[in-house]
Amino acid sequence: MTINDFKKEKLLALKEKDQLRGDLFGMIISALQKEEIEKKVKNEELTDADISRILMKMNKELEDDKKMYQDNNRLDDVKNIERQIEILSPYLPKMLSEDEIRKQMDKSKPMKDVIASFKGKADIQLVIKIYKE
Repeated sequence: MTINDFKKEKLLALKEKDQLRGDLFGMIISALQKEEIEKKVKNEELTDADISRILMKMNKELEDDKKMYQDNNRLDDVKNIERQIEILSPYLPKMLSEDEIRKQMDKSKPMKDVIASFKGKADIQLVIKIYKE
């Protein structure tokens, strides 16, 4: 996906009068444009890995917000966050399952190297847990 693809998605959402979806795509576009500007300063291009990293970060923030709202019993906000996560999920990279992580893990390497090899491919907390077993 590119920034333009997300702009098209936002336009479609606005045409359908789906405010929550439009707002989410607006936040995605803003985050991607900010990263693109930072990359241009360094004479670099925005890569698919950068886009995936930003989307995963946004998803994690939404999950954290959801937990906070649940803890504070704010059910309407929880529903909105769950819908945003649902909208975002098709754009996230496919994460490795626990079995796939176990098959690919090389415990003879230092933990930092193992973590680096799974970055963007798997839940790092799960990787650490499996590594420590």
